[in-house]
Amino acid sequence: MKNYTGWKFPPSFNDKGTEIEMVSDHIDIRESLYILFSTHPGERPVNIHYGCNLRQFLFKRLTAQLIQDIKFTINEAIIKFEDRIEVMEISINEEDEKDGKYLSINILYRIKETGEAGEFNYQSETQ
Repeated sequence: MKNYTGWKFPPSFNDKGTEIEMVSDHIDIRESLYILFSTHPGERPVNIHYGCNLRQFLFKRLTAQLIQDIKFTINEAIIKFEDRIEVMEISINEEDEKDGKYLSINILYRIKETGEAGEFNYQSETQ
């Protein structure tokens, strides 16, 4: 497998403060997915199309159709911006928290180059 390496997110420096900390392989993919899901299209001036438009679903009543729409949006963003992986399954659950409700999103994926399986969990913004 190629050694995919990227900046640790959120960016941080080593103990000496001289180098940016880096992550590789599955960690890099999961952090890349976190950034993708947390970015709304239009937020990056250099690439205004980058992001996963999950905010469009905020404050909507969760229905079977809405879950399908969210899965479609997630899958399309991954195909477009994280081509190292293939999505095997997306599951979405509504969770209650003291401060409100949120969506718990679980992605099972396969790294295309190696066939290795991986998992990514994401919690949406609180409603």
